[in-house]
Amino acid sequence: MRKGKVKEVLEMMLWKPGEDPSSYEIIFVSRGAPGDLESVRGDQVRLWRDRLVLGDGREIPLHRVVEVRRGGVPLYRRGRG
Repeated sequence: MRKGKVKEVLEMMLWKPGEDPSSYEIIFVSRGAPGDLESVRGDQVRLWRDRLVLGDGREIPLHRVVEVRRGGVPLYRRGRG
């Protein structure tokens, strides 16, 4: 997928009228977590420049997002490697 796609999907999730951010799941690299991956619901994040800000204050750079799902269906996925 082209660069910037993840940000477009997240902007749609947060700001498009009629979207329900709680129906989204964002999976990102989190070193030390089981499998080095962690996930949050879309209503638990804010988008700030090139990163996600989680409810606990952690900032996750967008390049660490590996998948965004809505209702279990992937809208964005990038390879790890």
